[in-house]
Amino acid sequence: MARRQAHVHRYKKIDIGRAKTYPVYACELSGCTSYIPVDMAVGKTTRCCVCDKPYEIKQTDLQYVRIACDVCKGKRVKNPKMRDNIMRNKEVREEAVDMMEVLLNAADIDFKEG
Repeated sequence: MARRQAHVHRYKKIDIGRAKTYPVYACELSGCTSYIPVDMAVGKTTRCCVCDKPYEIKQTDLQYVRIACDVCKGKRVKNPKMRDNIMRNKEVREEAVDMMEVLLNAADIDFKEG
C-alpha cells in the first residue's frame, strides 16, 4: 500500500453544500482530499497561492478564495487563466473609457446649421 507524502496543504475555498451553502477550504494539491470548514481554518498552515511558502491563516484571510501571505497580497497572479481574465477585464475597461471620451468630445461639438 502506497504511503501519502506529508505536505503543507494549499487551500482553496469551495462550496460543498447541497441544500444550502457550506464553504470549506479544500487542498488543491493532486492526490490530497483534505478539507476544513472555513470557520475552523484560522490558525491552520497553508501555502501561499503566489510564492508557495507556508503561511498561517488569519481571520482576515477568510474572505478570500485563495489565500496569499502578507508579502504577496496584491501581487500578480501566477495562474494563467486568472491572469488572462484580469487582462481581458482591463482591456474592456480601457475600451469603455476610450468610448466615453469619444462620446464626451462629440457632445462638445457645436453643429452649425447650413
